[in-house]
Amino acid sequence: MTADTDSDDTELATAVATFLNNVDAAYDDYEQGYADPDVTLSVIMSHVKTLRETTHESWEIVDSGSE
Repeated sequence: MTADTDSDDTELATAVATFLNNVDAAYDDYEQGYADPDVTLSVIMSHVKTLRETTHESWEIVDSGSE
């Protein structure tokens, strides 16, 4: 059970790190004038959606283990 938890923690940490890198990249593109605010917000929200889906899956695993 600990190995699964460690794996879930690693997957979540990877998802968060990927999210932060992607948001930083989108913001950098905006700051450099490569993207307008609407496009930047759309890109960031797509990354938020992906992170939510990943964390939701991780929380479902944790919740099902506590029953």
